[in-house]
Amino acid sequence: MDDYFSDNDTYNSDSSSADSDQDIHPVDDYVDEEDVADKPAEQDLAMYDLVEAVLDLVDKSRSSIGAVLEALLWGEEKCKASLRMRTVRQQFTRSKELATILNRLWKPPGHDPVKNGNSGRQVTVDFVSKTMKKVHKHQIEDLSSLFVSPPSDDTTIDELTSLDFLSLAETCAIRAPDLWGLLLTLTQTPRQARDNTHKSPTKVPYNLIRSPPRYLTNNQVILMVVAILLYTRTHHCNKIQKAFAIYVKFRGLSAKAFDTMHALGVTMSHKWTSQAVVKISERATKAMRIAILLFAMWMSYDNMQMPFKVYSQRIENPGEFGNGTAATAFINRNKRPLTAKNNAELRKTRISPGQANPLKANNILKLATDGYARLRPYMVHRILRFLLDAPDFELKTYKGNKSTLFAPPVDSRDLVYGPENCTEQFMLGSMNIPEASYEDNLKVIQDILRQLGFDTADKEQKLAIERLLTFCGDQLTIERLRGLLRA
Repeated sequence: MDDYFSDNDTYNSDSSSADSDQDIHPVDDYVDEEDVADKPAEQDLAMYDLVEAVLDLVDKSRSSIGAVLEALLWGEEKCKASLRMRTVRQQFTRSKELATILNRLWKPPGHDPVKNGNSGRQVTVDFVSKTMKKVHKHQIEDLSSLFVSPPSDDTTIDELTSLDFLSLAETCAIRAPDLWGLLLTLTQTPRQARDNTHKSPTKVPYNLIRSPPRYLTNNQVILMVVAILLYTRTHHCNKIQKAFAIYVKFRGLSAKAFDTMHALGVTMSHKWTSQAVVKISERATKAMRIAILLFAMWMSYDNMQMPFKVYSQRIENPGEFGNGTAATAFINRNKRPLTAKNNAELRKTRISPGQANPLKANNILKLATDGYARLRPYMVHRILRFLLDAPDFELKTYKGNKSTLFAPPVDSRDLVYGPENCTEQFMLGSMNIPEASYEDNLKVIQDILRQLGFDTADKEQKLAIERLLTFCGDQLTIERLRGLLRA
């Protein structure tokens, strides 16, 4: 079906009435210029005589050209078994004349459907329509396995983050080339296919699909159309709808707009999304509570502001601009938590001599002086890079630009990196506490401990004796925490 639509399928308003239907000519791509060129008169005369002889023979047998072709093309058992006719069939079905015949049946030269009727055109239209419905139905059913979510009702983070739209679009274009080509033809004009090359986000290999280069555009739009079609056929094909539902949920889309997009087949329903978010949050909280007992962990929290919109304001239902606190737990699975011994040593150091002998200005100055010799190479390299990296300096044009003198100093305390050293983050539930005073910060700490699973007096006591919780934040947060520690 992809070859049935060409870049030349445009409507010519200046054409004559005889060619008024040339805006649709399905197999023009198959017709070479040599096929429509004027043939030598001798060849035309010889072909005319041959056609006349064939027609005379058909008339004598009291048959028709249609009956002969129908019998030749697998219509009679003897014709099927005949080796000669099998060879003729193969030559005919593989010849370029077959495409020319189909094209002329679609639009006979000089044919006016108003004066002469549809002739063979309507038969061709009906055949193509009926056949391609079967092809498209088969191909879209073949794509359903790509869009089906796991049988479990629970949506996992891995399921959402593993969805690759570009890879999915490439796979769909390869597995359903006719359906993909039809949708692409409908989503752009020939001029767009020729000029809008910047709208080609993916590069589907040409040799893997039966399509011209223009099939590489508008992939996201077509992918969404296919996803909606499959979702209307069965609600199990909801992989993309789930991803969009979670996305727009956290973008603040209202419930009414949510249900509208669900009715259009773009997202799941607002009810399903709310329940999915709760389940994802519960699983993440459970995993976090297990991880903080096994690995090193530190916390960060800060104030947040959240507007609460009201679409029908009343005296008892006004809008509100809420102030609260958001917290995040950071876990490093390559580090073990500090032991009870570290807890005791820290408490002992803070009580004495830490609080009895705090750092003074001369202590800080001495630390800076002692560390200058160690820090000087880094300072020199940092300042030098401002000059070397300047565009006008053009370091590449200088001889010796690869000298080791320009290499950064070796640091014996390099941070580890790589996927295996990634820090895992867990977002805690938002707290309706403004973090404005010492009392508010104390409430925040208590709420964080509750979400971490230390929700009883015994668990809090065990935590205070055996574990250390590290908190980081801005200057105001740290000042409030230090004030609580001194209290």
